[in-house]
Amino acid sequence: METKDNLWARASDIVEIKASPVNPWGDPTQGPGLYDKVRWSLGTKAPPPPPRRTWVEVSVHEGWLIAYEGNRPVFATLVATGRGEPIEKGSNVLQSATPPGIFSILGKYWTSTLAVNSTMHFDVPFVMPYFGAYAMHAAYWHDAWGEKVSLGCVNVAPIDARWLFLWAEPSIPEGWHGMTVTTETGAATVVVVHA
Repeated sequence: METKDNLWARASDIVEIKASPVNPWGDPTQGPGLYDKVRWSLGTKAPPPPPRRTWVEVSVHEGWLIAYEGNRPVFATLVATGRGEPIEKGSNVLQSATPPGIFSILGKYWTSTLAVNSTMHFDVPFVMPYFGAYAMHAAYWHDAWGEKVSLGCVNVAPIDARWLFLWAEPSIPEGWHGMTVTTETGAATVVVVHA
């Protein structure tokens, strides 16, 4: 594959980020994507759109994330998703997979302590839970972007996580450390996770 700087790269070294053909509310977007497969295979419906119609698409297997405003992609980056194996030896119950589905952000926290069994990370920045204990957040403990190395969350490089955190809806009030999304805070950014 040739880059815009006339350099050549092996196809196996390239991650191609593909935008979805429709947004979570059924409006067409630009470019090919996998959203219809997610929507129909999960049988889920998108939550109500936030004011700017912000949504995030995450590809677990390809290791990328695209942020949209309505039908327009505004940001793309590589992420690290769940590796899909038992978290502790012999455990068949707790898997480190990133669950697919259509969710919305449940809260926003400037920092949080994240713990799964014996693994604990303190002061993790830019945490946005979207389903149970699963969240999009910065990861300062690795740089394996585009790989499946997390315990199920969507890990984002710190500089990209900051951008997403400030961009995602709703905004945290000035001086607050974090917040839970409620009907009073308004609709939150939608998160679409697919294989």
